[in-house]
Amino acid sequence: RSVLGASLVRTEKNHLAYLSFQLRRFPTDDASVRRALMEAIDTAEIARKVYHGFWPVATTEIAPVLWGHDPTVHPYAYNYSAAVRDLDDAGWRTSGGIRSKGGRPLAVDVAYEASNQEGRSIATVIQENLARAGVQASVRGYPTNVFYAVPNGTYYGGRFNLAVSGFYGGSDPEQSEFWTCDRVAPNGPNVARFCDATYDQLFARQARLEDHNARVAAFAAMQQTIAASAVFVPLV
Repeated sequence: RSVLGASLVRTEKNHLAYLSFQLRRFPTDDASVRRALMEAIDTAEIARKVYHGFWPVATTEIAPVLWGHDPTVHPYAYNYSAAVRDLDDAGWRTSGGIRSKGGRPLAVDVAYEASNQEGRSIATVIQENLARAGVQASVRGYPTNVFYAVPNGTYYGGRFNLAVSGFYGGSDPEQSEFWTCDRVAPNGPNVARFCDATYDQLFARQARLEDHNARVAAFAAMQQTIAASAVFVPLV
């Protein structure tokens, strides 16, 4: 941006960088914990420090460039005070800077692909953010062949609480909605292991519909379901 004679042209992208939760691993199997973690993670800081402010903070799994994106959907946003309050209310008490409950510390594993410099930078910011709220985050990068190994690698094997990830959407919003029960990893890309009958019904319904507005409504309901369930943290 500061090169003489050069100009920066911003274009919309059909890509989402995000942090996937693992919903079947302690402590991110608890929706109240996931919500508090989302409130503790400063996504604007990540957008600024890691992506140099090139992209706005994302809000849903469907990119704004696609007609299925619902601009009224907002995930749990960064709010440090709310994160502290919610963790307190959920019974996570602080001692020595680390929260615990029932004798178990509030500790999470943050995984990323070791060769991805952006992933490493994102994980570092997350670690710092969570430490402020009394959450111990262990950050680890894995070789690509270990991270993406199927079925027992880090990502598809669910060996994480938070994983730095991303995907490119297709020409239809349907390709950005992959959190159905039949695609729970390692059978598919649903590494969060989210499974919800209402979401599955909405996905099946939109696939049968021909009316554009009806499909828009179905996609909006799916995005609302994913946001309310705190399945992932949208980045950019």
